[in-house]
Amino acid sequence: MKRIILFVLCLSVISSATIAQNYTVSPNPVSASADLDNPNTHPDDVEAHAGISNNTSDTLFMRWERVYNDKPDSWETAVCDVNLCYFPHVSTKDFILTPNLQNGDMIVHAYPGMEPGGIPENGAVPGEATVHIKLSNLNDPTDTLIVVYNFTVTGEAIVSISEVELEAIKIYPNPASDYFQLTETQEIQQLVIYNVLGRIVETFEVNSGQRYDISNLADGIYLVGMVDRDQQTVKTIRLQKH
Repeated sequence: MKRIILFVLCLSVISSATIAQNYTVSPNPVSASADLDNPNTHPDDVEAHAGISNNTSDTLFMRWERVYNDKPDSWETAVCDVNLCYFPHVSTKDFILTPNLQNGDMIVHAYPGMEPGGIPENGAVPGEATVHIKLSNLNDPTDTLIVVYNFTVTGEAIVSISEVELEAIKIYPNPASDYFQLTETQEIQQLVIYNVLGRIVETFEVNSGQRYDISNLADGIYLVGMVDRDQQTVKTIRLQKH
């Protein structure tokens, strides 16, 4: 009797191992990191790559499901399977593994500023996130696998310009004759000068301590628009040239 039970258990283990080997994912877990202070690390879109392989000569009909999504409130995550990439609100999709596919992309993206691509929006913060993707073979509900994706983002939080900071930005001298300067330049990337008709007459890239030459402008009243890194005009100051 014991031999029969042992034989049955061995068959069960062999069967489970065979099912588990229909497809594999490597590495698992997978990790990715970035630094908000270093654009070269792509902190706008942190990608964690895993490769999925179909170890059979058959087409496998699969489903992924984001079953765990532990992240800071200001982050978003999104999934790409071997077929398509999806927006953050999509939490499950069916996909196909072609016969003998090797290392097909199973990617999870982390967006620390809730923005898929580009410069992180105001509110991007450092932190850690863990996402679990459950893979299921639709032909066999018991043939499942959990893939763990870990993210670490360091650096200083990217925050919006506060009203206090905006209030601190002044132009001097004002009135001006040949040039003017800014009292504060943090977060301001460009100055756009308009005449009274609303036409742009001059633009400047902003640098700390820079003098902005307006000697070529006629005497009169101008508006100086201050543009941030998102190309938004965050403050406008009236400037008198004499």
